[in-house]
Amino acid sequence: MAIRDGYLRHLASVPLFSNCTKSQLQEIGKVADELVLPVGKVLACQGEVGFEMFILLDGTAGVTRDGEHVATVTAGDVVGELAVLSGHPRNATVVAETELRVLVLTHRGLNQLLDDIPGLAKHLLYEVTTRIVDGNRRDQGVVQIVDVNVGFLHFHNLS
Repeated sequence: MAIRDGYLRHLASVPLFSNCTKSQLQEIGKVADELVLPVGKVLACQGEVGFEMFILLDGTAGVTRDGEHVATVTAGDVVGELAVLSGHPRNATVVAETELRVLVLTHRGLNQLLDDIPGLAKHLLYEVTTRIVDGNRRDQGVVQIVDVNVGFLHFHNLS
C-alpha cells in the first residue's frame, strides 16, 4: 500500500522525523498508527508500564506528575518514550486537553525504526535528554544522569 505524499510531508514536519528521507518516512508510516483521541483521553498514566509512545500531530495535552501540572505538550512533541526506552514505569500522566491526532509507536515498532533509520536514535536521545534537563531544573532537589548502555537508557538519581 503506497503512502500518500501529503502524509509523508506531514510526517516530515514532525521535528523527530525532519531529517528523514522519503523512504524512511514511508517506513515510519508503515510502522506507526495514526489515531484521533477525544478530550480527556489518558495517553499515559504515571506509575504504569509503557508499551507505546506518542508523537502529537495536532492538539494539546496536559502533563502531570504526582498530581501537579508540569507541562503542556503540543504538535511535534513526543510523550511516553522514556518508559518505552527504559522499561521503567511511566513518570507522568498525560491527558488530552483538546482532541488529539497522534502517531503511536509500540516498543517493537520503535526498535525497528531505530535499527533502520540512521540518525533517528540521536534525535530521540536529544528529545529525552532535553526533557530530563528541563525536569531537573523544575525539581531542584534531584539530579538525574542518563547512562546509555547496551541499547537501554538507565537513569540514576544523584543526591
